[in-house]
Amino acid sequence: MLVTMAISGVLLVFNAVFCISLYFGFVSQLDDAGGGVRRWLESSAVSQLFMFVTPVLILAIQWLLFDAFRDHFSNRNSRDRR
Repeated sequence: MLVTMAISGVLLVFNAVFCISLYFGFVSQLDDAGGGVRRWLESSAVSQLFMFVTPVLILAIQWLLFDAFRDHFSNRNSRDRR
């Protein structure tokens, strides 16, 4: 359980850094033509929602993929699979 918690913590930090850089990179690319969208994206509610929820969702997807790969490769050599 401790290993799972440590892996989750490390992945969550990497996901947060990725999401923050993605968010600020996307907002900085908007020019004055997208002023309404830029103001909406720069609001504190939207930025906090993106920066706190998105890393957790990515973590859940990463664990689902990890479980799917583990199940796929662990059953490859078993006698039960036909």
